[in-house]
Amino acid sequence: MLSHVLRFNHCFDNCPVKRMEKGGRCVLEGDIINQENQKIPVRVTLAPLGDSMGEMTGYIETLEDLRQVRNCDPARIHPFSFGCIIGRNPRVEKIFQSLPVIAQSEMPVLITGQTGTGKDLVAEAIHHASSRAKNPFVTFHCGALPEFLAESELFGLEKGAFAGAENQPGKFQLAQNGTLYISEIADLAPALQTKLLNWLDEKIIYPLGSSKSFHADVRIIAGTTRDLSQMAKEATFRNELYFRLNALSLHLPPLKERVEDLRLLADHFLHARASFLNKTISGFSARMENRREKR
Repeated sequence: MLSHVLRFNHCFDNCPVKRMEKGGRCVLEGDIINQENQKIPVRVTLAPLGDSMGEMTGYIETLEDLRQVRNCDPARIHPFSFGCIIGRNPRVEKIFQSLPVIAQSEMPVLITGQTGTGKDLVAEAIHHASSRAKNPFVTFHCGALPEFLAESELFGLEKGAFAGAENQPGKFQLAQNGTLYISEIADLAPALQTKLLNWLDEKIIYPLGSSKSFHADVRIIAGTTRDLSQMAKEATFRNELYFRLNALSLHLPPLKERVEDLRLLADHFLHARASFLNKTISGFSARMENRREKR
């Protein structure tokens, strides 16, 4: 039945649901077919859901759209790129030089920069250049949920924790052996900051409502648009957590400070869109070129 809904190619020859029946977690890359009958490359992560007796009652499945990653053409944008990040600005090139070293480390990374500077792309590039690349890359947005839901989403949920609660793996469990990117870490509630700090010390998490611990082998990358250093001084963000997350740091400059990258990015998005729409477009018109030069 699931194969008719998702139309995931592995559903027909390597069914991930049958793997779940044997226990454990499953990560597969393949294609699904959308309503327009187009192939969409995705990464599928499945984790089992169990009852209080340890019996599996179902599973949770997440799909990650890989089109943005796959549409990057290294031959076209080389040498001004790292993963899907493009730029020839000296500050960006310096980031490119540091990313391979950062990727091979297991230390937490703090990425700062304005909205739209590509913090999530940098986090994913670090993951794909690391030894964890074959394992899940999971994203958690701190400001998207109220505190009690954010805790269950991040650390997991035990059946009976509150009325109607069922067993649910958290982002840490879904990211096991991989990388967890926490977006807008500055919005994390104080109680969850403490719980995250405890995990950084012990690598052990306790799902909401559970007395059973779970060892999470996960690398943390955090991103924020705010000044965590100032927030730590003002005691609006835990000082110890800031210093732990800031073991390795990257600051991404906004596009207004990268004027030499404008044409590079314009060409990249033009060709990427043309490829996606299966169109043949050689470049910008002379009129557009003249407008660019006048600016």
